[in-house]
Amino acid sequence: MVDGMDPHTFSYNFNNRPILSRRNTVWLCYEVKTKDPSRPRLDTEIFRGKVYSKLKYHAAMRFLHWFSNWRKPHGDQEYEVTWYVSWSPCTKCTRKVTTFLAEDPKVTLTIFVARLYYFWKPDYQEALRSLCQKSDGARATMKIMNYDEFQHCWNKFVYNQRELFEPWNNLPKHYILLHIMLGELLRHLMDPRIFTSNFNNEPWVRGRHETYLCYEVERLHNDTWVLLNQHRGFLRNQIPDIHGFPEGRHAELCFLDLISLWKLDPAQDYRVTCYTSWSPCFSCAQEMAKFISNNKRVSLCIFAARIYDDQGRYQEGLCTLDSPRAKISVMTYSEFKHCWDTFVDCQGCPFQPWDGLQEHSQALSGKLRAILGGGAPTVVAEPGPRTQLHGLQTQVEPPFWSQGDPGWDQGESQLKPAPVKEAILPAPIPAAHMGTSSFLSPGTFPGLWWKLQWDCCQIAWFISWSPSPDHVVKVAEFLAKHNKVKLSIFTARLYHDCDPGFQHGLRRLQDKGARNLNTVEKTVYKRDAPCQSRKGQPENYPSPVTKLEGSLTADPLAPLSSSSAS
Repeated sequence: MVDGMDPHTFSYNFNNRPILSRRNTVWLCYEVKTKDPSRPRLDTEIFRGKVYSKLKYHAAMRFLHWFSNWRKPHGDQEYEVTWYVSWSPCTKCTRKVTTFLAEDPKVTLTIFVARLYYFWKPDYQEALRSLCQKSDGARATMKIMNYDEFQHCWNKFVYNQRELFEPWNNLPKHYILLHIMLGELLRHLMDPRIFTSNFNNEPWVRGRHETYLCYEVERLHNDTWVLLNQHRGFLRNQIPDIHGFPEGRHAELCFLDLISLWKLDPAQDYRVTCYTSWSPCFSCAQEMAKFISNNKRVSLCIFAARIYDDQGRYQEGLCTLDSPRAKISVMTYSEFKHCWDTFVDCQGCPFQPWDGLQEHSQALSGKLRAILGGGAPTVVAEPGPRTQLHGLQTQVEPPFWSQGDPGWDQGESQLKPAPVKEAILPAPIPAAHMGTSSFLSPGTFPGLWWKLQWDCCQIAWFISWSPSPDHVVKVAEFLAKHNKVKLSIFTARLYHDCDPGFQHGLRRLQDKGARNLNTVEKTVYKRDAPCQSRKGQPENYPSPVTKLEGSLTADPLAPLSSSSAS
């Protein structure tokens, strides 16, 4: 037993760098408190032991020997014991402590550790889980020492000569890594309320300043991906802390720090899957892209509940990260359910989806496709609800086959549902009309126009402004060149509807193959699907429809200005 430590001994042995060599001495500082306030508080002391000496000389065993002898005359008293140790107990000591606590249920033990001892070994992981489980009696609680615990030890157990505790470099970073690692080893689960609150995929959610990241790892073995249960858990971002990171630390960066401790075999192929409440910001996306570039045998799959768009360069970051070995997707019902069953302390309760889950997922998926591929289309089984987003939304669908057509299946009693290609082209005002011309460019959708799978197709546009006169001409030329393409345009507003050139362009466009040229408001009122109209919409509704009908039925021989006649 030791009375105290000098400052250098404390800083050297309690340094919380996860992997340190030549730290063979274990220091155990303890406090014993009685639950009876009438009894005097026991003094605090220190035990010291060697890692590689005989088991009875280990610091944990020395404490148990002393405490057992001292406790004999006080067998009816309940005690709270707290340890502050430089290394967590070894496997054998952990099992001895587990047995001791099982035999003496009136003792509770809280262990604060500066570092984890051989945390990558399966037998040690199992010993820790056995020590900390609560199912069959009183057990220990193990935590990682943070700034407050280091400062407490400095004040209680160190001859500090009234000097203040000065944290060493990377103390908060190492704490985060060890905290996540301990949660992974003990298989901590997330509170259901935390999951539901933070993974709710409403795009307009506010006040969610925390990012939760659930992860699991698979290894390729004989052409089959095998789940590695020892590398599965969850973490969250670290909020700003005066003693830690002044600006906090994002969840993705904490996760990248964690991977370095896994000791992955460089000769093996691994697949890491992350489920995040927010997609990565620009900086985190850049760092994750670097990680994938530097680790050729690791692939990454990211499923995000929501898209983080509070930074101007978030789109650039997501595009940089997206690659053949790093895929980004939006979470759907199946991913939410998987997270609930795998990472949440659900107590056997099934996952209950919230209102709008599927609709929000579809809307966010369209937004993400537009970001990653400039609107690159994706084929889905059948058309779902069309979500109105800012910009130009496009649907490309082949017409339903009718009986007698080559595509008609004689064995079917109904028409085949049409596969759908969807894309969204966000375009800021006043340049919103640029979306119409960019959509017609082969470079916008590589392979869409020149590799159509059908002999004919029908295109539907949902656009915030109708095309300008110049772009109406370009669209008409496109339809004239591709006579098997049918175009339906649903516009929210009419662009310069009083301009004779605009009216002439619309008539020309309709003659070239554009059908159902109409306003979005009129289309919404005709649909069976429920739609919440904006305040004042019913009163304003007839105006654009009336103007549009007037433009399409106006005298085709009306004089045009020289600028619009082209």
